[in-house]
Amino acid sequence: MNQFKDTMVIISGGKTAGLDNLSEARAIRDFMIKESPGVNIDLIILEEESIDTFANAEKILKLLKNELINTADKELWLMTSKVHLKRATMIFNKFFKINKPVAAEEIIVEHLKKEKNYFQISKIEIIKEFILRLITTIDRQGKFLRKLTKVIRK
Repeated sequence: MNQFKDTMVIISGGKTAGLDNLSEARAIRDFMIKESPGVNIDLIILEEESIDTFANAEKILKLLKNELINTADKELWLMTSKVHLKRATMIFNKFFKINKPVAAEEIIVEHLKKEKNYFQISKIEIIKEFILRLITTIDRQGKFLRKLTKVIRK
C-alpha cells in the first residue's frame, strides 16, 4: 500500500456494526496506518456517516465539492470487496466517473496472507450481491435499498 503514500484517499463508511463500534471508515484508516507506516495520514479524508453504498457515493461527492476538488482531471479508483465491486461501481458511476474499480483483496492480500479464510466468500454473500445488483438496476435512485438498509440495521 506504500505505492499510494502521496495519494489522497477518501474512506467512506459509517457505524454499520452498531453505535458502540468504530465506523467502517475509521477501522479501514487504522488498518492502513498500521499496515503501511509510510501512508500520509494528512491525505486521508474520512466520511463516517453513510450506512449504504448509495450514501457512500453521495457523501463522497459532497466531500469532493466541499474540498473544491475537481474530479474531471483526476483518476478515481473505487476499492471495495470483490463480491461488492460490480454493484458499487454501478452506483458510484451515477454520481461521478470511476476510472478504476479495484477489489480490495488485490491490494491488501500481501498483508492478510496469514489469514487463511479471510477471502473466502460465502455463497450467501454472492447471492445477496446478485439480488442487490438486480434491485439496483430497477431502483436507480436507491430509495428501496436505503429503506431496507435502515430496517435491517436498526
